[in-house]
Amino acid sequence: MKISLEMRTIRRISIGCVLAATILATPSVSSAHTPAGCGRASGKQLAASHHYVFTLLVGPAENMYMPYQVRASHPKHGEAMLRGHMTTDVSMLSGGPVRHLEVQICARRTRTVVTNASPKIVVHDLTKHKVVSLPVAVMEGIGEGAADLHYGNNVAIPRRHRFIITVSWRTDRATFHYISS
Repeated sequence: MKISLEMRTIRRISIGCVLAATILATPSVSSAHTPAGCGRASGKQLAASHHYVFTLLVGPAENMYMPYQVRASHPKHGEAMLRGHMTTDVSMLSGGPVRHLEVQICARRTRTVVTNASPKIVVHDLTKHKVVSLPVAVMEGIGEGAADLHYGNNVAIPRRHRFIITVSWRTDRATFHYISS
């Protein structure tokens, strides 16, 4: 059975339209509006280890939602909790404003976000000489997807204190210096 030239042209156009629609519907990672991923962004610190790039971002406290809450109420801002839990004692570091401490881990060679890590985060308040092992929750920004997957928690951080924050996973370790404002 021969297919006419017109039919082949229509088939090619149809396949092209399907491919174009698929490409346009695929979510893309954009860092223009958010510091997602392990690239440089305002307020983010980067530290490279042998196998990974670690980033630290300390920002305002975030509203946390369980996945079923995100599906039910469709919030526009906040964090979706994927694993773990938020600490009930945000005053672990002797009071101060509650901040959102998040760490992202990316493969050093490909810069892809590591989604299956179980890092340890230790916060050392040099001003008060207090060391706290932070309970680690796994979360991502609402609507951001896996490019924003990070580890951390909300924690009270006293103003004008100096900190060393150490993140370790497997055999790799990153150390960050942070001064609260």
